[in-house]
Amino acid sequence: MSAEDLQKQIDELKRILQYQEMELARIAVAAMEKSARLKNLIVILSSLDIDPEVKQGLINNCQELVDQNRSDQTIWSEAADANTDFLSKIQKRFPDLTQKELRILLLIRLDHTNEQIGKIFGLSARGVESVRYRMHNRLGMKYHQPIKIFLEYMDL
Repeated sequence: MSAEDLQKQIDELKRILQYQEMELARIAVAAMEKSARLKNLIVILSSLDIDPEVKQGLINNCQELVDQNRSDQTIWSEAADANTDFLSKIQKRFPDLTQKELRILLLIRLDHTNEQIGKIFGLSARGVESVRYRMHNRLGMKYHQPIKIFLEYMDL
């Protein structure tokens, strides 16, 4: 391989890394904004003059959402860090995939269920099934072939 080819590969990897860092930053900002809005809602709920049991129930639900948001971000961050090679290869092989589709593929590879993936993306399990169904075509797969098996056996 020539020095020019190596430089092209380095430049391409830098471009991919820069794009992924921008996407991760966007996700982190969105997660922080979501948590801030939920915490603000907790403050508003605390000041309402309503039945104390109802109030506490609403506050607890909001706090659970804040905690779940934090947990989802941790899961995604750890998964992305541990699988950067996979993400780079899949993105290079299928450059038209969106960041959401790439993240869903990674979570499928890590054996997450449709329900777990749905919680992370704010989708129902059926919504995740729809995304997976559409990805079959984008990945050039037959519709009866499981994505998990496709990812295991494709040459990445």
